[in-house]
Amino acid sequence: MSSVDTADVAPTTKDVNINFFLVHGSMLWASWGLFSIVQIASNRYMKAHWESYLWIHRLVGMTMVVITIFYATYAFGYLGWNILNNWHSYFVFPILFLVLFIAAGGIITRSFLRRSVWNTRTALMVKTVHRFCAYCVILLGVAAAFTGIYYYRINPAHPSSFPLEWVHLSFWIIVMITLEITYQKDLINEVHFNIETKAITLSEFNLRVKAGEKLVILDNMVLDISKFMEEHPGGRFSLEHNVGEDISKFFYG
Repeated sequence: MSSVDTADVAPTTKDVNINFFLVHGSMLWASWGLFSIVQIASNRYMKAHWESYLWIHRLVGMTMVVITIFYATYAFGYLGWNILNNWHSYFVFPILFLVLFIAAGGIITRSFLRRSVWNTRTALMVKTVHRFCAYCVILLGVAAAFTGIYYYRINPAHPSSFPLEWVHLSFWIIVMITLEITYQKDLINEVHFNIETKAITLSEFNLRVKAGEKLVILDNMVLDISKFMEEHPGGRFSLEHNVGEDISKFFYG
């Protein structure tokens, strides 16, 4: 493996097949320009749709891993396994290792949250590390797409003065800011749910819990948490332990 000093110069047509790198760049831009937005949105903005957001997060995440490893490795081999000494390479190579680490971290996180017993702190710590690393690799991916577009644009074979890399970056930032503003407005204007209720006595509540129903008390409401247990951020075990209890204290201290 050798290092090729191409600091601020993109490879010419003698070195690469331009059509391949156009496909390569398009696929990786889709991964880190579009799918990265879906990943952030599914993790932060779609939790109200808890029955579907995790599947979206998993499928899109695995798609990003496959696209990144395939096209980055293929491009590396296409260049004769030479490392181009430029900013694009500096961003790409950490991503190759981090995407595998993050994919494994996501699997471990879900395993902790679903199967661990009395280990909430560890589960949440693993989840926090996974989230932090994911945001880091997304930022690296956006930077890699930016530099990749730039080096492709200044290639002598097809020079262009149009700053497409800045369009990419502006698009990504504007979409993320728009999503965050919308999310914050929704939080402010959130209307508390209002559903048809039925009053039950404490003895009836206890009988239903003994019969196997997953019920808890929050303020003056009785909630059936059976369908939410797998998606609870703190893991299934913390809900299981509090079935039949008044959980208001955990909300208000």
